[in-house]
Amino acid sequence: MRHSKSGIDAQGNLARGCVQSQPAREGTSTGVREESKIRAAAEDGLDSHPELPDRLPQELPPIAERLMPAPSYVAYIDESGDEGFSFHRDSSQWFVLACAVYRRTAELDQLKIIDEVRSAINENWKRINPGKGQRLADRQPLHFRNPKHDERRLWIAKIAQTRVRALAVLIDKTLLTSPEIFRKDNSLYHYAVRLLVERVSWLCGDAPRQRGDQGDGSVLLTFSNRSTLDCEAISDYLRHLETSREALDYRAESSVIRPSQVETYSAGKRLGLQVADAVASGLYFAVTKNRFGMTEPSYHRRLHRSSIGTTVMRGATAQNSSPPRRKRLAAGVKYSKGLKIGR
Repeated sequence: MRHSKSGIDAQGNLARGCVQSQPAREGTSTGVREESKIRAAAEDGLDSHPELPDRLPQELPPIAERLMPAPSYVAYIDESGDEGFSFHRDSSQWFVLACAVYRRTAELDQLKIIDEVRSAINENWKRINPGKGQRLADRQPLHFRNPKHDERRLWIAKIAQTRVRALAVLIDKTLLTSPEIFRKDNSLYHYAVRLLVERVSWLCGDAPRQRGDQGDGSVLLTFSNRSTLDCEAISDYLRHLETSREALDYRAESSVIRPSQVETYSAGKRLGLQVADAVASGLYFAVTKNRFGMTEPSYHRRLHRSSIGTTVMRGATAQNSSPPRRKRLAAGVKYSKGLKIGR
């Protein structure tokens, strides 16, 4: 495991995140119980913990900083499709960035569905194929592209039954009027991140407090690890948006989205990333034609029942006209975080 520079950012916040893990071996590895233990150790400041090498700054900040409340929410973020523009060489038409948002006090309980889905798939496999063992290993991560269609439908149905809010940005790259802007390294990905975290901030900023809620109302952004993703670069990009808020028309709630609260992990290390993968891939299948020219909208219809919000980007830019709820009410504007199409 490696991490980028940590410590105190320009705003004086403790840089809890920018934890970047190397791809893990296949398997949920720690599981729900072990994951809870690791997080507790991290928040207690146990940088000598054997499973947490070099995760915390060598010099601890003042006690006031160390006692800062933890984030109230966690947003697990994953993508589907690619960022390329070589459509004659199999670049995808669509790029999808999606997230699954949980209250941190409830996430581990809600993520038990991963074991339930794996068990259901294995039980069905054993019934149809007696004596052939399991279809999925006990701790094998659920990657949405691997199961069959009926197994995917089960996975999506289980997600829709849990206390999760899903948000997504879908970009049709073939209709971008200035694609050269997005050909630079990670430019398309970063812009999708900007659109997504704005909506995450509106969702969490509007959410009512519940009994037992902990934290300061902010969100921990947990990205799925990939070869071209630099955790520090994401944090720097969010700082740039924050410091140039008016010039760039950046509308995320600064009290909810904090550049210091960014981390990357593999799906085997953070169970919520398996849910984010299912959301992103399910929406990708809903808009991408298969070899017979057909799409599969059933995944999106099922997710939509669990209050999924999507932004579909066509043309040069996506419409970005939804400020936080209190500002919408002050202006007398009604707006839901449902489908928003920008042309």
